[in-house]
Amino acid sequence: MELEKNFALISDKDPKKLKLPKLKLLTAAQYKGSNLELIRDNLRVQEKKYNAKMTWAKYLPTISLQGRYTDADLNPLFASPNSSLNEQYFTYGFSISMPINLNMFSDTEVAKVAHLKSQAQVLDRKNAIDEEYTLVQRKIRVIDKKIQLAKKDEKLYKRLYRSTKDLEKVGEKTSFDTAMMHNSLQVRKLDQKIYYLDKQIELIGLYAKVANAS
Repeated sequence: MELEKNFALISDKDPKKLKLPKLKLLTAAQYKGSNLELIRDNLRVQEKKYNAKMTWAKYLPTISLQGRYTDADLNPLFASPNSSLNEQYFTYGFSISMPINLNMFSDTEVAKVAHLKSQAQVLDRKNAIDEEYTLVQRKIRVIDKKIQLAKKDEKLYKRLYRSTKDLEKVGEKTSFDTAMMHNSLQVRKLDQKIYYLDKQIELIGLYAKVANAS
């Protein structure tokens, strides 16, 4: 009842009428290549790299260039048709400023360390992803084996059920024996469904951590 209430908060569909998707095992490359946690960590590396560069650039020297063009009226006392004096000229100059901050080296080192830590975290994440995938892969192999064994048991109990039913007709078995064998057959069928759902639950754990899984 509680699950139905929670489902109603996110969807107006009847959960009993929904068909569950049949998930398949992703390849290791698909799981690692689209893993949301790894994508996030890689973006964090780029962020820390950018921050390290910006921190370093903040303490670099700054060069400023200046230029001025002057076009003034010549003093009438010096003005003559043959005068070489000219009040039109350019002036140029530049200045260099160097920011002085006692925290410069510590700031840049902190930014570098943060970048290196983010890179190390990506490596740790890749190892964790490989371990997660391998673990799920092993669990699914075990579940597949259980399903195959349950199918073999189902075939066996089908034969036993038919045999018991025939023996009941001739009086060598009771209806209780037949009912018990029928129940055992149904248990093997239910086992297969349970194992199938167990497999889907393991796969959902992978799909939930992957972008654009289909």
